Formats: sequence, C-alpha cells, structure tokens
Amino acid sequence: MLQYETNGVDSVENLLWPLISDNQEVIDWYRDNRRFYESADSEKKNQILSHEFYRLQIWRALNGLFAELRVDCEKALSQSEKFSKMKPRLVILRFLHALSIGDKAEMTRILLEMYSRKLRSRSFAYESGITCQFIVSYATLLAKLAWRHGYELDLDTPWIPREWLPIQPNEKYEDPWPFMQEFDIWQPFAEPWAAYSPQRPQT
Repeated sequence: MLQYETNGVDSVENLLWPLISDNQEVIDWYRDNRRFYESADSEKKNQILSHEFYRLQIWRALNGLFAELRVDCEKALSQSEKFSKMKPRLVILRFLHALSIGDKAEMTRILLEMYSRKLRSRSFAYESGITCQFIVSYATLLAKLAWRHGYELDLDTPWIPREWLPIQPNEKYEDPWPFMQEFDIWQPFAEPWAAYSPQRPQT
C-alpha cells in the first residue's frame, strides 16, 4: 500500500496483492484511487504511450468501466506500430480489450502467450524478488481481474496459481502488527493531492 507516496508511481504489482487478498476494503481503496493514473501533467492519461494511460485502463478494468476501457484500448491498438519498444504493454492492452467485450477465448489465449517462455524472459526484469521465478505477475493480475468480473478462465499453469483466482474473502482481516492497527487507509493524501483521496464507500 503506497497510501503515503502520493507523488510516486504506482506500479501494476501494487494492485496484484490487494486483489489476491480479496479484502474488499483495500480493493475499494484502489478502486477510488485516481492517483493510480493521475500525474502533475493531467493530459498524460490521454497519451497512449504514457504510464498514466496504461494505468488508467487497469483502473477502469478494476472498476468494470468497460465502455470507456474498450474505446481507449481500441484507440491504442489501432496505433500498435507505436508500441514497437513496448510490446509487453501492447499485449496487456489486447487482454484488457478482450475483457471489455467479454471474449473469454481471447483472454485465455493472451494469458497463454504471456506466460510463454519468450514473454516470461521479456518480463523477467519487471518481476520483484517476491515473484521472480514463482509467478508471472501481470498475467496473474489480469486473470484475477477476469475472475472478479465473472470470467472464470481455465488456466492450467504454475505461473498463474489457480488457487488464487476464485473470489474467496476471509471472514475477517486483522493486522498482526501493532503499528498497523492504528493506521487508517482512508486518511486523506497530503497536498497537493488531497482532492484525489479515495473515499470510503457509503454503506
């Protein structure tokens, strides 16, 4: 959780662990976190090669904003030649487009491609010490997103742990460390990003 790093760049892997936890409160925090795709340059999220544009599509997928997701993915995919130096990202945008239109066969095919030996070697440098040689983080994240939206993709591979994919929240989540028990994830961001602070859902 990078709640305090309001000027940092949230990586995709930061979203993987909340999704796997099935902790709805933490997922809701990310669902309302516009800092995931905002930056000091507000126009960057409209530029197909920017990190902000890419993270905006992940955020839309998380929130089930499929109409907007489909439009922007099609915009990017129509200019695929511009991604010559960013081919792994293009693969992810193809998956997100398939998710936006509910194409399970295409989602499955793309994930099979992502954990192929060739693409694993390409994404190796982007894995953390936790995930390296263990899972393919991006493919696992995308598969979990699909499952959250009701697309139970059948993936027979150790690179995407099948046990992590079903939506099975714990009955109760407890912080085992005293220093975390007093921490409120819903506290506002520091300025100048206070206006972007996620808001606790109304019950």
